[in-house]
Amino acid sequence: IRDRDVTGVQTCALPISAEQERAPGPALTPRHHWFGVRSFPTVNTTLERWLLPRWELGRDRGGAWLALHREGDEAVDLPMPHDRTPLPSVAQIHHEPDEAGWHDRVAQAHQALAEGAIRKVVLARRTVVVTEAELDAVDLFVALAQVEPGTYRFLLPMTGGGAYLGASPERILQVRGEVCETEALAGTRPRGATTTEDEAQRAELAGSLKDDDEHAIVGRWLHRQLQLAGCRDIEVQPRETKGFRRVWHLCTPIVARRPVDDTTLLSALHPSPDLCGEPRAGALQFLAQHEDFQRDGYCGAVGVRHSGGGEWAAGLRSAWVAGRRLVVPAGAGIVAASDAAAEWRELNVKASVVLSLLPSTPEVA
Repeated sequence: IRDRDVTGVQTCALPISAEQERAPGPALTPRHHWFGVRSFPTVNTTLERWLLPRWELGRDRGGAWLALHREGDEAVDLPMPHDRTPLPSVAQIHHEPDEAGWHDRVAQAHQALAEGAIRKVVLARRTVVVTEAELDAVDLFVALAQVEPGTYRFLLPMTGGGAYLGASPERILQVRGEVCETEALAGTRPRGATTTEDEAQRAELAGSLKDDDEHAIVGRWLHRQLQLAGCRDIEVQPRETKGFRRVWHLCTPIVARRPVDDTTLLSALHPSPDLCGEPRAGALQFLAQHEDFQRDGYCGAVGVRHSGGGEWAAGLRSAWVAGRRLVVPAGAGIVAASDAAAEWRELNVKASVVLSLLPSTPEVA
C-alpha cells in the first residue's frame, strides 16, 4: 500500500488480484480519476464540474485494483448500486418544443442556411416525463447500461439533487500519452425489426447523399481542428456504419499525435458540428437566439481525467432524473436537404433509447 498526497487528497491504492501482483512493469501507484461533465457552451460560457469519488474499483492490464480517496474536501460520494426496484410507469409526457414548434424551428434554420449564416445546425428537443412514483436514478442507469453495450455509460450526481445519466455512442476524445483519438459520428437510421429490414436501413444510411454530406462536414472539421492544434501523423480511418440497440450511425475514427495538453485539445474538438453545427460560432449564435432551454450536460463532454490522459464522450442518449421528473433530450442535424418531419421521427428514435425502459410509455410522436 502506497500513500501519496495529490491536491490535498490522501490516497491508498492496493492490488486485489493475483494477476496484479505478478504483472510485469512498474510498481503499483495510486490512481486518481476525476469524473465530470463539461457543459454544452453558450455563446460566451462553458461550465465544468469534476468529482473525485471516495473509492474506485477498476481493471487494467495487470488485473483489478482498488483506490481509496479520503480526508479531502473534494472527495464526494457517488450513487451506489442497491437492490433494484421496478421502474415506475409514465403519468405524463410532453415535448419542448412540440411538433408544430419543431417545424417552425427547422424553417428558421433553413432560412439561416439559405442566407449563408450557417452550413449546419443541430437543433434539440426535450421530452419531459412525470412518472407515477419516484424514479431512482441508479435503477434507470442499470437498466440502460444492460441494454446499451458498447457505449459510454455514465451516472453523475448533480448540484442541487438529482442525477445526469446516459449511454453515449460517441467518443469526443481519448488521450493516451502522445496518442489521441476522436471520431466523426453523424448520420442516423433506426434499426430494423427483422434482419432484412435492419440491413436495408444500414444500406440506406450508407448510400444517403444527405447523410454523407452531414457526416463529411464533421469529419473535415475535426481534421482541421487537429491540424490547428498542431497535431501530427493524422490518420483518417475508413468510414463504417456502426450499430447500436436502436440506431445505426455513420462513424469515421481519426487518430493523431498531440503536442498540446488534453484540456486544450478538448476545447479544440468540443463542441463539434455533430453537436452544435458549423461554423461553430454561427451555430452557437443561432441556438442562443432560437433554442429556449439550456442544454447543460446534453451535447456536453462527459468523461474521466487522470495522470496518463483521459477520455471524454458526448452527452448523448442521456437524461436528467430528479424525483418523479425525467427529462430526455434529443437532437438532429439540420442541413439544406433536411426534412422537418423526418428529423422529428429521428428525435423519437433517439429519445426511445431511454424512454423505452419505462413501462407503459405512451407512443412518442
